[in-house]
Amino acid sequence: MGQNGNKRKIKVRQKDSSLGEFVMRPLPSDSEVQKFKEKVKKEYKKEKEENIKSGLSEIYHDEKGNEVDVKKIIKKKKHGIIFLFFNFLFFVFFLAGIGAGFFYYFYDTPKKDTELSFYIEGEKEMYANQEFFYKIKYTNNANFSLNNFKIFADYPDNFIFLESFPPVGGKEGENDFWEIGQILPNGEGSVKIKGKIIDKKDESAVFLSKINYTPSNFSSEFNREESYNANLGSIGFDSEINFPDSVLVGENENLSVKLKQNIDNYLDDFILEINKDENVKISGLNINVDDEENENEILNIEELGFDSWKIKFLEQNELDLNLDFVIDEKLGEKQDLNFIFKKIEGENTYVFDEKSISLEVIKSNLDLNVIINGSQKNESVNFGDRLNYSISYANKGEAAMENLTIMAVIESQSVDWTTLEDGNNGTEKGNTITWTFNEIPKLENLEVGQEGVLNFSLNVLPFIFNELDKAFEIKSYAQFITGDDQTLDNISATSTTDNKSNMIVNKINSDLRLLEEIRYFNEDNIPVGTGPLPPKVDEETTFKVYWTLENNLHELKDLKVIYKLPENVTWGEKNRTSVGTVYFNPENKEIVWDVGRLPLAIYKASAEFNISLTPGEGDQNKILVISNGSEVRAVDVKNESDIFNKIKAKTTKLEDDEIAGESSDGRVEK
Repeated sequence: MGQNGNKRKIKVRQKDSSLGEFVMRPLPSDSEVQKFKEKVKKEYKKEKEENIKSGLSEIYHDEKGNEVDVKKIIKKKKHGIIFLFFNFLFFVFFLAGIGAGFFYYFYDTPKKDTELSFYIEGEKEMYANQEFFYKIKYTNNANFSLNNFKIFADYPDNFIFLESFPPVGGKEGENDFWEIGQILPNGEGSVKIKGKIIDKKDESAVFLSKINYTPSNFSSEFNREESYNANLGSIGFDSEINFPDSVLVGENENLSVKLKQNIDNYLDDFILEINKDENVKISGLNINVDDEENENEILNIEELGFDSWKIKFLEQNELDLNLDFVIDEKLGEKQDLNFIFKKIEGENTYVFDEKSISLEVIKSNLDLNVIINGSQKNESVNFGDRLNYSISYANKGEAAMENLTIMAVIESQSVDWTTLEDGNNGTEKGNTITWTFNEIPKLENLEVGQEGVLNFSLNVLPFIFNELDKAFEIKSYAQFITGDDQTLDNISATSTTDNKSNMIVNKINSDLRLLEEIRYFNEDNIPVGTGPLPPKVDEETTFKVYWTLENNLHELKDLKVIYKLPENVTWGEKNRTSVGTVYFNPENKEIVWDVGRLPLAIYKASAEFNISLTPGEGDQNKILVISNGSEVRAVDVKNESDIFNKIKAKTTKLEDDEIAGESSDGRVEK
């Protein structure tokens, strides 16, 4: 555009009088542009000089405006642009390294929960000597290989190694190392370790395993550890030691060891060892058997010497062992015997159970022994049972014993003293019965070797529901005193142990009752039976059997009621029960009510079923037995004792059915 042409005007907002006017004017010519450049350069130079002057003023003057001595100013060398550039590069590489490290750590290395799966499987509970497997499992979930993969095992002290799959990779005799090698991506595998536990040291077994490996994209070795805890639940059989509370020095004594196999028992044989003091002499360990002729054929016991025996169960589920011993010297008031159950595997001995008993030792010239219902053992009794006592006494000293008094002490709130029967007419006072030479003349001067027996009996009280707070047990023992000054007032039941007999503790079982009714008519006089009444020859008559169980005091288990069918009586089904199951066992001709566990919350249970009777020609004019007396069996959970009761037999007279009794005497008609 020339200087003489029309010029376009552009309107802009004015800012100042110099630069603003220049911008607001029409498009400049070349000379005007040049002048603008020079003007800008001049103003830039002027502004720069002012900035420098201002900066120097700040340097050479303090905060108060006073001039600073230039000679005292320390000069610092200013870093150049190259130095700053390399510093910048170093910082960038440093940040990149940190980022790469975080990336590798979080995204590119094996992770415990995702990249490598490693854990141990096994049995949570096992029996002694039961063979089982530990299984170490691993899976490589990463997208790279794991090299130099090795597995190590750390077994519990009571673990017995048998074999592994694959076999161990260590030297001969080592059983805790496997060298797997390389595991490819998504590769997996396992090591199965077979073993068993016998020793019941801690009742638990902690199995540890460690793995070492090197990722293919990394140079360092990694390792992981896992653990697994299991319990030794049972040794496989139950053992019970029955022993007298007190024993006499120099007298032959015995105790019993009862062994009962559980369903899962893996100990076919074991060693029983008895640790004792030297004053205890064991004469033998024998098996109590019913058939004495076959006793020698039962090879369950092998004597090993040093008061130890090898025991075998063989085909028997239960063993009743009898231990005969004598204490020839009194070393203290108590004598301990330790029963150790163990098994030998290779060169190692494993103890899987121990039991200890403590005997009260009595040294006396008078030998006193108490027997209840023919036994010196601590056996359970039932409410209402008759207790038959026998107290034997004998002078085992070297001189006669004069003015002898013998007492029977019965410590219990559960005996009925009104039922006492004593043929020797002893004096009953409090919880004792006392006999002197007034009742038994030979007690005035009991010669050496002279002996006798005192017999008496009394009942256990029936169960009373509102007396649940008392101790349901009976402690019984005998004691004696000698001397001229004896009255009932100074005779005490707290004498020293050397004048006492053995003590027997009878725990009282739960109050279990079975009620049985056999009816043709129920309590509402409605017929529940069918057929002729009274029964007729060659014709079928059915009856209804009603059972009622009542229980108080303790929980029960293994509860069963058994009805053995007599001749001509058959199972009629139509059974019903509130708990358990009623079924017929044709092999034994038994009707069984299998209740199983009966907690205290269920104090009453009932069942019913039908039976059928078809009399034969020879039964005419006879009263037939239709129940031999049902039996109830259970185990008292608290006392760990067996309960057994049998009710009376029932006949066609239908003793429980009054309506039937009015029209029938129970005799079979033609």
